[in-house]
Amino acid sequence: MPPVMIPVLPCSDFDETLLFWKALDFKNTYRQEKPYPYAVMVKNDWQLHFRQEKRLDIHNNYCINLLIVSDVAAVHQQFTQAMKAYLGKVPATGLPRITRFKTGQTRFTLTDISGNGIIVIQSGEADQKNYEAYDNANLTPLQKAIALARRLREYKEDDKAAIKTLVTALKKAGKEERENINIAVEMLIDMDAANEKQYRTLTAS
Repeated sequence: MPPVMIPVLPCSDFDETLLFWKALDFKNTYRQEKPYPYAVMVKNDWQLHFRQEKRLDIHNNYCINLLIVSDVAAVHQQFTQAMKAYLGKVPATGLPRITRFKTGQTRFTLTDISGNGIIVIQSGEADQKNYEAYDNANLTPLQKAIALARRLREYKEDDKAAIKTLVTALKKAGKEERENINIAVEMLIDMDAANEKQYRTLTAS
């Protein structure tokens, strides 16, 4: 068997974190309480290892795992259905949360109640092509802004920067095709539904 490297993720509430992953169909295959709480959660060939860290600042936890899969859309559907059954909703903000998924996306991020991020990525070249789309010289300014916003949101989880990018581009999008404008506005609403009316005004002209 070749060497295997598995990161160990921190959790502030050990039991609640394990319950969350159990709800997502992971099985607890190992657990210890002494000399420190430690557990392993497994689903298919995926492994998540956890240690308890009581002083963890869950809102500033930057631990991330990458999960490469053959069908990212199917995995997103599995996780969203499980979260809805467990929580009664599918949160896109706060903890836990999962980024929304659109046709053509090649990745999404699931963040657990301890702030650990699992970035689920489609195997193959499509993900890299999506990442490089911003650099395509044939795109219009608004299309470039859309590609950059996706890059900021899906690769960095930086909705604030993505929103700023789209708003700035839309204010200069007088000659852009309506389809591109609609895509940008729908992305804004998806990230910030509370300001839907404000974003709709950007398409009034």
